[in-house]
Amino acid sequence: MHSLDTYERQRATRARAPAGASGAGTSRPRAARPAPAPSPFWVDLLQLVGLCSFAFAQPLLNVLAEDAVFFVMRSSQPVDVWVIALMLSLGLPLLLGAVELLAGLGSRRARRALHVVLVGALLAVIALPLLTRNLEPPGTGVLPVALLLGVAGALVYLRWAPARSLATSLVIGAPLFAGGFLLDPNVREIGADFDPSQVARDPGTDATVAVLLLDELPLGALLDGELRIDARLFPNFARLADESTWFRNATASHELTEGVMPALLSGRRPRAGALPTAAQHPRNLFTLFGGSHRMLVRELKTSLCPVALIEDDGTIRTDLGLRLRALAADLPLLYAHIVLPDCLTGRLPSVEGEWKDFWVDDAELRRKGPGGLRPADDAPLAAGDAALGADDVARAADTAPMARPADTTPAARPAGRSFHSHRPRELRDYLDVIDGESRPTLYFLHSLLPHNPWMFTHTGAQYVESKEQWPGGDGVWPAHAWPDGLQRMLLQLGHLDALLGEWIERLRGQGVYERALIVVTADHGVSFEPGLHFRFAEQGNLRDLMHVPLFVKAPFQREGRVVDANVESIDLLPTLADALEVELPWPVDGRSAWGPEVAEREHKQFMAKAGATFTLPAELPARWPVLERKRALFGERPDWDAIHAMGPAPHLVGRRLDGLSLRRDGAPSVRAVLRDAEAFAAVDTVAGVVPCRIAGHLLDTGGVRARELAQAPLAIVVNGVVRAVTGTTPGPWESGADGDHSSGTASRAEDGAAAGVRRSFAAMVPDRSFHDGSNRVELFLVLPGDEIVPCAPAP
Repeated sequence: MHSLDTYERQRATRARAPAGASGAGTSRPRAARPAPAPSPFWVDLLQLVGLCSFAFAQPLLNVLAEDAVFFVMRSSQPVDVWVIALMLSLGLPLLLGAVELLAGLGSRRARRALHVVLVGALLAVIALPLLTRNLEPPGTGVLPVALLLGVAGALVYLRWAPARSLATSLVIGAPLFAGGFLLDPNVREIGADFDPSQVARDPGTDATVAVLLLDELPLGALLDGELRIDARLFPNFARLADESTWFRNATASHELTEGVMPALLSGRRPRAGALPTAAQHPRNLFTLFGGSHRMLVRELKTSLCPVALIEDDGTIRTDLGLRLRALAADLPLLYAHIVLPDCLTGRLPSVEGEWKDFWVDDAELRRKGPGGLRPADDAPLAAGDAALGADDVARAADTAPMARPADTTPAARPAGRSFHSHRPRELRDYLDVIDGESRPTLYFLHSLLPHNPWMFTHTGAQYVESKEQWPGGDGVWPAHAWPDGLQRMLLQLGHLDALLGEWIERLRGQGVYERALIVVTADHGVSFEPGLHFRFAEQGNLRDLMHVPLFVKAPFQREGRVVDANVESIDLLPTLADALEVELPWPVDGRSAWGPEVAEREHKQFMAKAGATFTLPAELPARWPVLERKRALFGERPDWDAIHAMGPAPHLVGRRLDGLSLRRDGAPSVRAVLRDAEAFAAVDTVAGVVPCRIAGHLLDTGGVRARELAQAPLAIVVNGVVRAVTGTTPGPWESGADGDHSSGTASRAEDGAAAGVRRSFAAMVPDRSFHDGSNRVELFLVLPGDEIVPCAPAP
């Protein structure tokens, strides 16, 4: 077997042989450039360690150190943190080195070639996030550019000795990145011990306390034009307000849950960078009652209640192996979202909101389709209208008592799940924990409703999640997208209202509601202001983010009150202590909402994640942006039919197709592509997952008239009835991709011919529009005078 050195000497000898040329004599050969001698394996391994540290360890460890709540939410221990740092810094390069050694068993040249390929691949990976951040817009073109840079880097590495020396020196990145991560103050707090001496021995009350903390709920969404709770849409919130003290001017203290929760439960102003753990916030609601009350606590994003105090938190304590397997499943997806542009992550599960279990059933639901059933490949789109009947579900939501209506019991349905679909189940599961024992008890549940993704209707039906709910990769609402987002949030809030009724009825049924201190509030809101971020604080969206519902029912309180005092998150703990006549054993920044101090505060404070603090006047605002947009879209006193009738021609919604003026001849053809069209052929309403989110795009066959026609309002007809009328927008706004989300996409050539003409659409239709089995979905353009023109299906 020849070594590389021998091979190169032989190649140079052959190159010195005369080269014949007709009548021209012999030219003097050019000396061949000697190939670099192969480096020892240990040098190549050092290079892999250094390149992997820049390609993988640095991006991931930076994000995890900045958002260490990733570890808080999964109850990680210090050993988990060390394993992650070591695996990213050494584990992956050692694995690649082992592959190289196996390749070297065949020949030294094979190992050397593989090493150069790996160097080029790692250089491409290093370049990818740099291109994503600096190219405008960062589209799919970043991949070939990164690949070209990797190839160029590999060639430079192969031919230039200083480049190989530089690659070796990069090994310093491994201890720097891992050490910086492990020494980060927040990371060092993961799994920190709690001081048991902070638990109050006897707060001086034996009253039971029940707290329901909701997530991402702006107060304006619950209001009507008179600044009362909208009882038509949200009857259970309205009844709660009638039986409790509603602090209508309550505001959050931080834009993120992990910042608000410590403020709510400890009464202290948020601290920038502090983790929501008992070790960092030892004096809080849980330690106040920990020495005297039974603790039935379920936190989902924080760890403020010491584990030793919890009698039932609804979790299963996992061993190291299970925790590491969960990390191994989530980290690759998190990494993809870090380094890839949005157009390439549109079909991946979101990593927003929960920081764990990113893959929960999402892939399974997308594979099986709505209803958890695989669509029948040979099932035609059958004609025929669904039985319309009365809207029993909507009427039940308006008139039913606080218990959920008997005909809308998603809990009894087979579980058709997708990512985040477990949120209603988590709330319902907690109902079984409420047992009504006479012992003083603290019931505490943090529900991640109505937090996005918005994927439930007000009846509890679920539709398949897609990334079009997001305002965009930068989190800023485009002008055309916010109405759709507001509609979907209200529908999901309607489902939460029914769940709130179940929670209250469980408390009543167990004899807890009347005698307990009841608290229902939210951590922060969400904004729907076009041109502004939907969650990060700016001057124009502060009211939507800050103002949250806060209802406090004192023991044996039966009549409601509305208090407009200046209440903030930091006031909740002293307010509860005041209601129970408990003296707090430690100082707090907040004050009781029933005391005079809150009325004397002239300003409200709201902290952003980066630490900036916004200040607003203390008075109840005259303008409620979410409420204004809700009224503009749906009217002064909307019902759920009005919520669904949002769009440019609401008077057409509910009308039968055979009662409209239909023009079939003489109109330029506009072709329609429905996304996930196969889902309509195999609907299973009993499964609780219904394809009531209808989206796709239009393509025209050319011509000015066709292009004008394609901009007309679009009527969506389900089983012969107009169920929604929506506008269309240029380009695929829903995910930033170029049609890959559609189940029946046109050819690339046709897409190219329609560049600048293609228009996307997405709209909600009532889940009652569908019946089991095959359903017909048709699209019509609406012309002046309510004349409609059918859209031809794309080939």
